Amino acid sequence: MTSSPPARVEVPPIRGWLLIEHPGPWGFSAGADIPGLSADVRAAAAALGFRINLIRQYQRPPRPGRERCFVSSAAGGPQLLEQLPAVRVADRFAAVAEAVAAGRSSGLATPVAEPMYLVCTNEVRSPVCGGQGRAVARAVAAVAGRHTWETTHVGGCRFAANLVCLPSGVFHRGISPAAAVALVEAAVRGRSALAPPAGDCRRPGSCAQPGAELPEPA
Repeated sequence: MTSSPPARVEVPPIRGWLLIEHPGPWGFSAGADIPGLSADVRAAAAALGFRINLIRQYQRPPRPGRERCFVSSAAGGPQLLEQLPAVRVADRFAAVAEAVAAGRSSGLATPVAEPMYLVCTNEVRSPVCGGQGRAVARAVAAVAGRHTWETTHVGGCRFAANLVCLPSGVFHRGISPAAAVALVEAAVRGRSALAPPAGDCRRPGSCAQPGAELPEPA
């Protein structure tokens, strides 16, 4: 008896990410948890195809008043990641995002040369992400240290744990702590990332694995 081929799922393209450092607690929706995030920033993110997520470094709480934002490309071509103070997101995000999505430095934020490993640990949205996500975050932090970030919902809760590698934009669904460590160790050694279990969010239609699902709204 032969198994049927994996279902192919059309994944709406994500052109980039706006990541806002926020210690928590986190609620059901990232957008509702960001007091003072202007309508202009939300509108710019929607227009440019940028997903907004809250993040916190694993076991490294941000210093009050020194929170950071990261703007990452995820649309193919040059992979860019830039950082700016959270207090400047209102007046700089649109310009930075337009540049990063186009594959060029904005000149308005600090380029980041190192990767970010985002693990969804939003237990309010999904207790499974809270439990299995934290186990993966803990394992990744043991090899990636400060490059490990907890994040709010990235979609695919029923396939937790979920890991997103930036600035490549590759999703890994249903990843175990051991597999996550192997992936990060391979990246540290300069090898290409393991084949993503749930596809690459840079390209529509790239998700072709069993159980893959559409990214859900934040």
